[in-house]
Amino acid sequence: MRKLKWAGWTGAAAGIVAAVAWSCGSTDVTCENLATCPASDGGSGSGTGGNGGCSSADPPATSTCLNEAAVFVSPKGSDASGTGKKAAPFKTIAMALQAASRTTFKRVYVCGSAFTVKSLSKGLTMEDFELVAANATMPGDSSIGVIVDSSINVAFRNVRVASGAGAAGRPGTDGMKGADGDPAGMQQRGAGAQCPFGFPAQLGGSWLSASSCGSTGGAGGTAARGNEGSAGFPGTPRTNVVDPANSNGGPKSGQDGTRGSDGLAGMAGVLSPMGASFSGAGFNPALSGGDGTDGFVAQGGGGGGASDTTSSTCIGASGGAGGIGGCGGKKGTGGGSGGASIAVLSWMSGVSFTDCVLIAGNGGNGGRGGNGGPGGLGRPGAEGGAGFAGDAGDMIAKGGHGGLGGNGGSGGSGTGGSGGPSYALVYKGDSPARSSLMTVPGTKGLGGVGGTVANVNAPSGSDGDSRGEFPVP
Repeated sequence: MRKLKWAGWTGAAAGIVAAVAWSCGSTDVTCENLATCPASDGGSGSGTGGNGGCSSADPPATSTCLNEAAVFVSPKGSDASGTGKKAAPFKTIAMALQAASRTTFKRVYVCGSAFTVKSLSKGLTMEDFELVAANATMPGDSSIGVIVDSSINVAFRNVRVASGAGAAGRPGTDGMKGADGDPAGMQQRGAGAQCPFGFPAQLGGSWLSASSCGSTGGAGGTAARGNEGSAGFPGTPRTNVVDPANSNGGPKSGQDGTRGSDGLAGMAGVLSPMGASFSGAGFNPALSGGDGTDGFVAQGGGGGGASDTTSSTCIGASGGAGGIGGCGGKKGTGGGSGGASIAVLSWMSGVSFTDCVLIAGNGGNGGRGGNGGPGGLGRPGAEGGAGFAGDAGDMIAKGGHGGLGGNGGSGGSGTGGSGGPSYALVYKGDSPARSSLMTVPGTKGLGGVGGTVANVNAPSGSDGDSRGEFPVP
């Protein structure tokens, strides 16, 4: 087999052959490659002579003979303005084949790393060349050497096709940390005991509104003139928290409020329900790994209880408001799936291989799942009102301190993406005919590792597959 970086093509096109990125380069050539040999055997690789002194010793990179003996194709060319010369190539092989059919030479040279043969009804022969496809570079993209789609009589003879590596899937995004609770201020403090006091009651500290994520510290208990004080109120919310029954207001008689319940953690992502697939256009990676869900806001701390007094002219100290609970952490997103490495993909086509080698690169690894964001921290509650010690021996206790707000729940982590496969030959429909065909797969792509937060791991993605041949069901 000749070690070439260019290709000789023969055949007639009734459909489209699109060229995408191979690379032409210098190599030793013979008269067969230049289509200058006498037509002694009737083979598709031979020309008819009459090349005006072309030399078979000239390499394709510098030979002026090739401009006489062949037609060039490049993804950077133009079917509208191209002439088929190396300096002005056509864009598609279909145009090049039409041009070649009007000359005494039948060679088409394709420059550029993968290509697609589509809807050929009269056949195409590809022989004596080596194609090395480039590695995929964009996340989740595949490297495919050749695609034959909905075509008949496509023959590979003495051909070596090697695909590059599939690209790794994109990594998931880490979730952001939840916001901490708001700090307590003067308005949240309880009022101090007094003697004498003219009003019948004084309210405990409180919050005017809930935090941005919905947590509120419980209001402090109300002090009453000449009477016992009331208990503090529980913090909110009391849904989607670890202990929904947590009534954490401080008891009357100036008892402190207690800590709010932590928010529930978000759920980790789940593995993608839809696997990878193939079509005539190539490989479709599995859906990305599942995203986690956001964590939940924590309950605010309980308000402190108000203190008591038995003096008809005095009033006890009111309770401090409970602290605000932390917001839930944000979800981590799932990792993307890795791309495939496929030397040849035959889709509902008639394909044959004679003395060919197909080599696949490695499948792309799945992207890691994003870590869930930790929950925000709860804030301490406010102080209760100060006690009172009068000259007449009046002793009134201080009001209860507000309880600490709970911590927000962690966001759920994302699942890892699936690894991409490595197949030397993939076909849908009839199995290609073969005579001395070697298929060499690469290494399967590994599933991406699931994200983690607070010692909870999301599932990792599934590994890809590796086979010499893969018949699409």
